[in-house]
This record gives sequence, C-alpha cells and structure tokens, in this order.
Amino acid sequence: MLLPHRTNSRIQLEIELDKELYSQLQDTYFKYPANIPPMEYNCGKTKPNAPTGVSIHSQGNTHTVTWSAPSESQDGTPVKYYCVYRAKRPKHIDDITRCVGHYITECTFTFTSDNETEDIAVTAFDANYYESDPAFVVASVEDNVIDNAEITVLRDQITVKSAISVVHARIISAQGATVSTMSSPGCQFTIDTRNLPRGLYIIELRDEHNCTTSQKFIK
Repeated sequence: MLLPHRTNSRIQLEIELDKELYSQLQDTYFKYPANIPPMEYNCGKTKPNAPTGVSIHSQGNTHTVTWSAPSESQDGTPVKYYCVYRAKRPKHIDDITRCVGHYITECTFTFTSDNETEDIAVTAFDANYYESDPAFVVASVEDNVIDNAEITVLRDQITVKSAISVVHARIISAQGATVSTMSSPGCQFTIDTRNLPRGLYIIELRDEHNCTTSQKFIK
C-alpha cells in the first residue's frame, strides 16, 4: 500500500499545528505541576520532617530561596526532592497554582515574579512521595514584625510578645553565626543581650505553625 505523498509545505504545516497543540495543552490543562500520590503500599508511611533555616534574598524581582535539609524521618526514608510555594499559611500549599518550584533536588531555588517581596513555603518529599509540613519565610515583613508578634529591642534585652506560641528563637550575627538560641519560649519572653559584642544582628522567630520572621537590630 502506497502512503500518500506529503509535500514539504504540508509537513511544515503539520509541525506547526503540533507545536500549537502542545502550547495549548501546556498553557491550559498542564499549566501547573502535579504531585505524585504517596505510595502507601510501601513500608515507609511517615512523612518527612520539614526543611529548616528557610531564608529568601530578593533583588528587584529576582528571589533566591535557600534552606537546609531536614533531619531523618522516623522511618528513615530519605528526602528525594523539594517544592517551593508562594504561601504564608499551611492551607496555601493545597493550591497547586501557588507552586513556583517543583522537583528541586538542591537546597536552593531562584525564580522571578512581578513582586519585589514574596512569602515562601518549602516542603520536602521522600522517596515514597509523602510531603512534609511546610517551612515558611515571610519575606514581606523581613525588616518588620509579623501581625501576631511584637519584637522590642532594648539596650540589654529583647522582649517578644506573640499571639501564637513561639517554638524557637535565635540571634544571628552579621557573619551568619548563631550566637544565642531559645527553645519553646512561648508567647511572651525576654532574651538577654548584655554579653553580645557591639554589631549588627538578626533575631529570628519560628512559631508553632513553622512560620518564621526576623528583625535586624544593632547592639
């Protein structure tokens, strides 16, 4: 059986139509990534721990997010990749349209947006595709206080009042070293800074929802 003859112009037209169809599918039905369902039939059924130390550096409309790998989960299943979302609260990661980075294998990710600041959440996926709780960094209030926390810097101490319980507080030097930490301080507490050398520091808070905020101060 002879196949119908196709001229070069017809072949080129078919290629262009295929490209247009691909673009339409990509821009509509497959515009956003889909997370693979957890493999519950495997032995690992414990979700991984959340990433730690999430931070964001913004320069204009370019944002670079960095974080540290989480500690090993209870069942020992290793982390396979990470996802980055535009998110401020845990419920936001249920909206896949907020995902700006998918299947990230390194602990850093750079993206561009129309905004000069972004609120970001990072989750970890293990080899069985279980997703961790999100770890947050609220970029839009990096040099201010979040809506549920009041940070007051005094000469020899810092006082914190928060509507939501703070589970971890730390002071970071200008060189990036952690110089003071406090675990489970609660909703109202004081940090003694009398022994800190003069210089620029950052106080970083993390609440029970794994949201973080930070404020710069000079000793």
